[in-house]
Amino acid sequence: MNYIVIASDSGELTVRGDVNADGEFNAADLVLLQRWLLSKPDSELSDWKAGDLSENDRLDMFDMILMRREYTQR
Repeated sequence: MNYIVIASDSGELTVRGDVNADGEFNAADLVLLQRWLLSKPDSELSDWKAGDLSENDRLDMFDMILMRREYTQR
């Protein structure tokens, strides 16, 4: 599998799309972001910035669409 890794200002490495911060981008991240966008209870993002695929400093359905596209094209 291929991952895009992003270095943050703090020096930590982030996997693009890895909103649960488990070190990889997978279906669990898609499910978590969808639950968070729907305001489901107990849906807490460990790294929201990793899910900002549209790079506009906010999370919305556009990020979810980009995440699904990226996941299915692997």
